[in-house]
Formats: sequence, structure tokens, C-alpha cells
Amino acid sequence: MSIVGFSQGGMMALYLAVTRLKKPLSVISFSGLMLQGICIEENVKLPSILMIHGDEDLVVSPEYMASSVDYFKNANINIESHLIQGLGHGIDSTCISIGASFLNARIKTSKDS
Repeated sequence: MSIVGFSQGGMMALYLAVTRLKKPLSVISFSGLMLQGICIEENVKLPSILMIHGDEDLVVSPEYMASSVDYFKNANINIESHLIQGLGHGIDSTCISIGASFLNARIKTSKDS
């Protein structure tokens, strides 16, 4: 199972990644952010996370992606991020392509395990 969300849904997806008892395989957050201060369990296998954000987003500032990435890296969580030039608060074909590649790689890896 993978969880994908946009904006508030992206925030919920990231929250579930670290709090859900049955962890998803992967999580993609489009234009979301991770609420700081959420307790992340130690020694628990967490999902791979992808964050994608537009550099011209006026609804959820792209600065939140940078602070979220730092938060996850400080917790030793595997995270990949992409800042899309010229994109506002939305999802374009570049986002879809990056997200699809990320999911396909995780699915392939889980099948090979």
C-alpha cells in the first residue's frame, strides 16, 4: 500500500507515514508539509517518502518542503524531494512522471524482496 496526497491530503499522508501502525510501502506528498513535533518512533522501518512542491506555490509555501525534508532527514527517514520550477499550487505532468517513477521503483523493490 502507498499513500498519495495533495495539499492537506499530502499533510495527512506524511502524518500517516510516521504514526500508522501498519506502515505503507511509500508516501507521496504533493504541495504538503510535515507538522513539526510529531513523535517518530525509533527503530521502526518507515516508508520511503517523496515530496514534490511548486516553487511558485502561494497557498503552501515551498519553504515548508525544505523544513519537512530536514525534519525527516534528522530522523534518518529516507526522503526524496523535488522543487518544480514555475509550478504553483498544483500537480502537472512533471509531478505525475516523478511520482509514477517513484512508486514503480518501490513496487518493483518490494516484489524483489
